[in-house]
Amino acid sequence: MLRRSRDLFAVHVAEGDVGDYNVTEAGWYAVDDGERIVLGPFTSLAAIVSIRHPRRRCAGRPSLS
Repeated sequence: MLRRSRDLFAVHVAEGDVGDYNVTEAGWYAVDDGERIVLGPFTSLAAIVSIRHPRRRCAGRPSLS
């Protein structure tokens, strides 16, 4: 049986929402389509994008597309 791939989404968790997301600090997180935090915290959205598109990071041109 093939494993279904999951999409990741970037979410910014504010200091006041830390408890709602069950994390210990505010920041940017990668969340799967099941609304589970899978990576983070990151200091910026660009840091998450660089993980998703590592070749673009190496080229020195992070992109959101």
